[in-house]
Amino acid sequence: SFENGALKIKSPSYYNISAGYAFILPNGWYNNVTAKIIGDEVIFYEYSQMDGDKLTDELTEILRISSAVDAGDADILKSSGYSVVYEKGNTGCYVKYPDDNASGYSVSVTVLRNSFIIF
Repeated sequence: SFENGALKIKSPSYYNISAGYAFILPNGWYNNVTAKIIGDEVIFYEYSQMDGDKLTDELTEILRISSAVDAGDADILKSSGYSVVYEKGNTGCYVKYPDDNASGYSVSVTVLRNSFIIF
């Protein structure tokens, strides 16, 4: 937002315009979490610039967000362990926690669902 003549961070977030959602980063994620985008999927990882972490597969995964544009894609995501955040017609947004869920940045399903803005 623009306040007192300067830009200020209001809500660190990830927008996926084509999938119709915005994901507001939960408390504590800003400056501690990074993301890797692969196709329609965004994968969030723990990240610490102070520790010199590099964006590799060795970072601790926190969450995956994926979208589906038809029923077939949705069925594949659901059978792969993804949970529904929203569905609208044949499109939808789905999330998946890692199997070990060892991250200190994991959030409850309620907090997670409240972090989405659907448009």
